[in-house]
Amino acid sequence: MKRGHFPKAVIKTLMVRSGGRCARPECGRATLGPSNVQSDKGQVLGVAAHIRAASPNGPRFDISQSEEGRHSAENGIWLCESCAALVDKNQGVDFPINILRTWKNASERAALEHLYQLSDSVRDNCVQSLIFINVPRLHHHLALTQQPFELPHFFDEGIPGDRFIAPELYSFQTVIGRMRFPALTWREGAQEFDDPTGLIVSFEGRFWTKNGPRSRFDRMERDLTDLSTAPQIYTKHAEFRLTLPYDPRFVTTNTACVELTRGHCTVGGFASVKFRKGNNIVASPLIIGLKSTPEGRAFRDAMINHQRTIEFR
Repeated sequence: MKRGHFPKAVIKTLMVRSGGRCARPECGRATLGPSNVQSDKGQVLGVAAHIRAASPNGPRFDISQSEEGRHSAENGIWLCESCAALVDKNQGVDFPINILRTWKNASERAALEHLYQLSDSVRDNCVQSLIFINVPRLHHHLALTQQPFELPHFFDEGIPGDRFIAPELYSFQTVIGRMRFPALTWREGAQEFDDPTGLIVSFEGRFWTKNGPRSRFDRMERDLTDLSTAPQIYTKHAEFRLTLPYDPRFVTTNTACVELTRGHCTVGGFASVKFRKGNNIVASPLIIGLKSTPEGRAFRDAMINHQRTIEFR
């Protein structure tokens, strides 16, 4: 199979539609990344391979296929270099056309799900430093999505402030880090649904704070159903606004309380949409965590890996 016949535009299309990952299910390796020798360059370890060969002597050649069709994106699949060589061995008899098309369709569906869910991105950004955990709604989310996890019951009635809770908080973070949150971004939810009630949405970025409590126990005088007085954070995008009212009982620490009262904060998390009024989306947050910067995450991961190296010596 000659793979040099695709136009550059088709190669780019196949690469992007696969999410930059090899389409072979047993592989799925990333094929795009930074160069390890040039700080201003990237590297591509994948290829646009033909499903039906472009030349008569190639694997899976179809004489009835048009010349245009042979060089179209429909006839291509994105694979890592090793898998591209593998599928061409023995004239491709071990990997027929229907198998390659199945791989391609599954790969593109997976890439689309990752693009719209963004759950990994938000979870990686915020779960290490949770400042709000909506325990009742998380219990409900687990039951609704039938996930094989169970949250501990330490904080069912609220997070206590009269004792050391680091072990319990770590237990919560561990479970939440394994949970799935099938979600659209809140902006996509606002654009795609006239009534997004009940939709799980993800959020990341800069928020403004309003009606923040002086402490986690400053809730007796507040009506949490009244948006004019309820503690909340909010953000805007184009003509849309996302408002996240929260119950101070589930703010994790006094330091977290400060983050939610100092005028603005940079956070990420997930929320369940309660209702939409015009262009204002009101949602109940499931978790809110401080959003890490790429540099901060890279340094944290490097330190963790360094510590693991020491432990295994």
